[in-house]
Amino acid sequence: MRLLRGAGPAGSPSGTADLTVLAAVPLTVPATELADVPVLSTVLDGDPTHRAASL
Repeated sequence: MRLLRGAGPAGSPSGTADLTVLAAVPLTVPATELADVPVLSTVLDGDPTHRAASL
């Protein structure tokens, strides 16, 4: 995973990102199964904080 850091504040186009990558599209998963969708990766303030072993 490659992240580009900008000089702007978080939330701006050149700022850092917070994101979560899930194993399924949440809008297509039944609400009763949403909690069971695996998290593949997370990024906080532009830094990777979690990466699933399967990646």
